[in-house]
Amino acid sequence: MANKQAILFWFLAVAVTIYPLPQAKGQAKDKPTEANISGVWELTFANKRTGDLTVVQDKQDLKVTLKLQDNIEAINGTGTIKADVAEWTLTLSSPRRSVKMIFRAKVESDTMSGEAQLGTAGTTKWTASKKKISPGTRVQTQ
Repeated sequence: MANKQAILFWFLAVAVTIYPLPQAKGQAKDKPTEANISGVWELTFANKRTGDLTVVQDKQDLKVTLKLQDNIEAINGTGTIKADVAEWTLTLSSPRRSVKMIFRAKVESDTMSGEAQLGTAGTTKWTASKKKISPGTRVQTQ
């Protein structure tokens, strides 16, 4: 009898190892983690215009600043990131006008790409590469 119980226990142990128990209803599945996009990015629009995009990330919340080559600056932009998809809104201001921009991005390690809605002027594609920053350098937004 003891021998039959040992064999039954062994089969049960093997079965549980090979065939995991189903997940209980309502139990969270592996939640995708958000990509970390904090840092300074070199952003290039389709028309080859470039600028520095600074991102400060707190979990899913983003604060962004964009400074283009010709000193046009957008500050205090905000957005969110979920897994590897980010979206943020900011307003570019120049002496002549202001343009609200909505960025959508797909993040892949140290690169991002997507489209930006340029107010009423349509959309443009863009890419960005994370800049390498030397140790001890602080990243800030206003």
